[in-house]
Amino acid sequence: MRFLLAVTAALIALSATCSAATLYNKNINGWFLGAYTDDTTGQFNHCAVSVGYQSGEYLVFAVDRNFNWSMGLANPSWQLTPGAAYRIAYQVDQQPPLSGDAVVNTPNLVEIKLIDSVPLFKAFQKGH
Repeated sequence: MRFLLAVTAALIALSATCSAATLYNKNINGWFLGAYTDDTTGQFNHCAVSVGYQSGEYLVFAVDRNFNWSMGLANPSWQLTPGAAYRIAYQVDQQPPLSGDAVVNTPNLVEIKLIDSVPLFKAFQKGH
């Protein structure tokens, strides 16, 4: 749980360079949800949801105040180089694979900025 909280806190950096304060957090069926404000302005900054898997990986989604969204993948055993980028493919259930760039935010966390797409959002929303 400690690493899960650290992963969620690291997502604060996904969409903003400033620090953020917790507005709301809750654990619902193993998913950790949080809403965060900008410490400087007090305005809503972003919200994030994350879940851990038995494999050791964590899946995270974040939406910022401008409705930009991203997916994060994390693992406490990874030792990646911050700033490095990897071309990846991801897939929701049986839908065709999509490509994207995974950028390393911390040694244990990569972020994939997702396209502004209602069908993609619905695919993740209904996906298994």
